Amino acid sequence: MLLPLVLVALPLHASSTSPPTVNLKGVAPARQHLYPAAGSTSTTWQCLDGSKTIPVASINDDYCDCPDGSDEPGTSACANGTFHCINAGHIGADIRSSRVGDGLCEPECCDGSDEAEGVCENKCEAIGSQYKAEQAAIQKARKTGAKIRSTYVAFAHKEKTRLEESIASLKKEVETKRAEADRTNDILSRLESLDNATLEVKKQSPLFTSLQKHNAAIKALHARSKRLQDEIDKLEGLLDDLESGYNPNYVDMAVINTVKAWKKMKGVADEPAEGSTEGEQPAAENTATKEKDDEDDSPSEEDQEDAKWT
Repeated sequence: MLLPLVLVALPLHASSTSPPTVNLKGVAPARQHLYPAAGSTSTTWQCLDGSKTIPVASINDDYCDCPDGSDEPGTSACANGTFHCINAGHIGADIRSSRVGDGLCEPECCDGSDEAEGVCENKCEAIGSQYKAEQAAIQKARKTGAKIRSTYVAFAHKEKTRLEESIASLKKEVETKRAEADRTNDILSRLESLDNATLEVKKQSPLFTSLQKHNAAIKALHARSKRLQDEIDKLEGLLDDLESGYNPNYVDMAVINTVKAWKKMKGVADEPAEGSTEGEQPAAENTATKEKDDEDDSPSEEDQEDAKWT
């Protein structure tokens, strides 16, 4: 009887272990070179602050090993870590690791990568399209503004050149006018010197001396005339008061004759006194009037004084 041959399958042990898988969720593309690359045979990794060395498998294992939080970029295990949203179709953004997996869709992460898959809708395509349209409009406005600016700059250069030429021309004109002013001032100074010398000579002449005396006499006459006019004004006021306040029935021939003479001088007709007939005049009044007329005809001392000046 043939005994069955029992083949015992022995397990084959691999001669070498496979490299650990590295989870780089939350790591920005620009910082991925700081972490173990895919296919790396390294089993350990040093925290980015250099404080510790941990197994590669400890990266993103939801446990904070590094004081700087660099071992947990894709979880909220380290409060001081940073999570990077790729936001494909839009612009990547960074948020604090403490906001990862909190059930809230962060507006910075439009791809929803800060939460578990299916929690947040990926809106990066629509947001990215809108952002690109806005940026295109901004760039168009900038280009238009740049063209306008270049136009203004060109105009400013031309205007600057024109103004500089105008300033140079005005400076030349100022120098010319200044030279003319200097010549004119020199001529004026010489003429003034000649006029002063001529005036001094004329002041020594008899004619100038005579003019000075006449001028002084005229000033004296003007002063006397003003003084006399003031006195006349006062006398006229007194006579007006006498005319309005005297009693014609009171026989004072000096007053009556004075008032009548004053009215005659002003051209005012005299009114006959009560009790007398028109055209009649007492003899005493005639005599007083005659004496008054004789006094008026004789020259006064002031008239004699005026005659001296004339």
